[in-house]
Amino acid sequence: MSNINPQNIDGTFPIAGQDNNSQGFRDNFTNTINNFTFAAAELADLQTYAVVTGPLTSVGQTGTPTNNMNYTYLTKPQLLGAVETSKNVGNIATSGTIQVDWSQGHYQTVGATGSVSLSFTSTWPTTSLYTKLRLQIKAWGTTTIALDPKVSVNVNSIQGVSANVLTLSDGLYAFEFATSDAGATISIVDLWRNYDTATQFESLSVAGNILATGLTVFGNMSSTATHVETGYQQVKPTANVAVTVNANVNRVLIHPTNIIALFGANVTLPNVQVDGTIINISSNVTIAGLDVRPSWNGVVAVSPSGNATVTAGSNTRYMYISADKIWYKIA
Repeated sequence: MSNINPQNIDGTFPIAGQDNNSQGFRDNFTNTINNFTFAAAELADLQTYAVVTGPLTSVGQTGTPTNNMNYTYLTKPQLLGAVETSKNVGNIATSGTIQVDWSQGHYQTVGATGSVSLSFTSTWPTTSLYTKLRLQIKAWGTTTIALDPKVSVNVNSIQGVSANVLTLSDGLYAFEFATSDAGATISIVDLWRNYDTATQFESLSVAGNILATGLTVFGNMSSTATHVETGYQQVKPTANVAVTVNANVNRVLIHPTNIIALFGANVTLPNVQVDGTIINISSNVTIAGLDVRPSWNGVVAVSPSGNATVTAGSNTRYMYISADKIWYKIA
């Protein structure tokens, strides 16, 4: 609110044709000076702190104005036509460094080839303020980028990253980097590609529970947690039974409701294409004659074929080897 008070100046004083008290002159002069003083201070504040759309030519400003908000609050704005400053870093070749300065633009582009490195300057906002920067990379041929060591959050989910080195094939990519601690730790998000969903392990040791879809392990996997298979099929016959195993089933549980002498079961294994699929067959009573058959006779076989015996409380397992088109008995 302005301190200028135009009402404290008497515009009707002095009155023509009569003697006027000199106090009225003094009051008007004093109030005029005070109002000019207030006006000068308020105009200086506006020139220093106000957001302007053009130069203040009255005070000698020229060119495009720069409004430095200095991270002050802007509450409940509704933006229309808002843009961000972009910067072209240029082309970086082998042994070069992609030097990214957040203060130069929040969308930056670069071309890279060979083995280069990525480095961020220390111009991020102060700690406790969150900000992000998007970097578009044009890779000319196979390009490896050694990420700034401070890029440490979400790195392992990015396709092509190993030991904090990002490998890109020829093409165009975009990544978002963000920080809330002035660049001490920086996260990375791949904007145009899916996350790396194929994680390879040479050795995996699990102390708790693991839930995965499409998990491939190369090497050994040891677990001290409960092993859970979600695909099973259970039958409770009262006599000899024939079972056709459904797809996506790993365990067949044959549990007669009572003891059956010379109990027999025919189990037809599914037609699968996945190499290494295992079917586990178990029973709570002895299966005197277990006949395991393929679903495609003449195309897929079972080895060894013929009847087998499964004692009560035990199980037998078969593994499908796609190269041989054979279900092999493995236990």
